[in-house]
Amino acid sequence: MVSRSRNTILLPLAFAASVMCGSARADVCMMPGQAFECVGAACDVEAGVQNGQQHEVVEASQRLRVRAIDSNLSTEQSYAELFGVVVSPAADMFVRANMNVRFSGFLTGFGGGVVNFGSISIRAIVRDLDSNTIVASTEIAQHTNQGEFGMGGPEFFENFFGPPAHRDVPFDSDEGVRLEAGRQYGIGISARAEARGGIINNGVSNYFTGGNGVFLNSLKLISWADTTVAGFEDSDGDGLPNIWETDGVTDCDGTVLLDLPGFGAQPNHKDLFVELDWMASRPLMRAPSRRSRTRSIKPLSTPVARTIPIPSPASRSGSTRAR
Repeated sequence: MVSRSRNTILLPLAFAASVMCGSARADVCMMPGQAFECVGAACDVEAGVQNGQQHEVVEASQRLRVRAIDSNLSTEQSYAELFGVVVSPAADMFVRANMNVRFSGFLTGFGGGVVNFGSISIRAIVRDLDSNTIVASTEIAQHTNQGEFGMGGPEFFENFFGPPAHRDVPFDSDEGVRLEAGRQYGIGISARAEARGGIINNGVSNYFTGGNGVFLNSLKLISWADTTVAGFEDSDGDGLPNIWETDGVTDCDGTVLLDLPGFGAQPNHKDLFVELDWMASRPLMRAPSRRSRTRSIKPLSTPVARTIPIPSPASRSGSTRAR
């Protein structure tokens, strides 16, 4: 299947393959068109930047722990990053991410926010490890407890299931974030705890003690080629680079993941590919297979291929044929 979004091509995880580059960081080498997925302990968790009062990355449980406490009319903070994968692009590409994150902790504020508060900020990030800069970031959760005038107390701010824990992360743009060949990028989450307290009452942000923290449950990446760079030109403008349509989509070792030329793709004629899935049969429940037969799909695809007036460099209209 090839789906289109603002002139970009996203390939599904069905064609995913990750190749370990064999460096000290155990990087995942990716070619445009590849996908990567890890769940729980399968994620190659690494710690990123850390600073502040109290912070820790627990790689065994894919958890960030941060805590900030203040009682001196100043602001304290703790910050930590956790990468689910370190990517080494073999060519310039764009990526999008989908993350599942759960978090739990306590925030305490007093005095209606005049001086005292506790806050937590959780974000999805991409850090360029060569320049040590964050090149993309998007919010997963943000919350502040400022208490009430003259009084206050702890607030339990958590998410264990569903939104806002499950996030599709375009990193501030529908086009995804651009990764450059030959560089290393850490992709994962960050957590920042901040607190400001008074002489009597503390401001607290505690995502550290007990079972509290910020957990990266899963990470999925999809990538597509930057068709403006040499080697990945797209002559017919269908979002599929010429090299994919002549040689297929390959991984870093040259293994073909998706044989587009075998499906009839041509570099000088726009191609449209559609994948149809179905429910398998379940004999014990007497549920028949929902698999479509070729003869039932053909009448749907043929008119589309013949009638859509899409110009191509080959001076023909419509896609080469329905696939």
